[in-house]
Amino acid sequence: MKDVTSPDRVKRKESYEKTWAALVVGVLDLSAGRTRLTVSAPTIPGRQAMELKAARLTRLTGPGILGRQ
Repeated sequence: MKDVTSPDRVKRKESYEKTWAALVVGVLDLSAGRTRLTVSAPTIPGRQAMELKAARLTRLTGPGILGRQ
């Protein structure tokens, strides 16, 4: 999986450009309709939790997905 890139077009002087990595966290089975995605950190091993830039959801369809026929 590729790193998540920044949309900045001009180099900034006030802050560094962070390299963002992707993390695959699993499969969700969502019902039809609107829902809210909440990201939380149940434990924080250091002084702060992760920095989250974006969340990408990919729709999976077809036979065999999540045991559906």
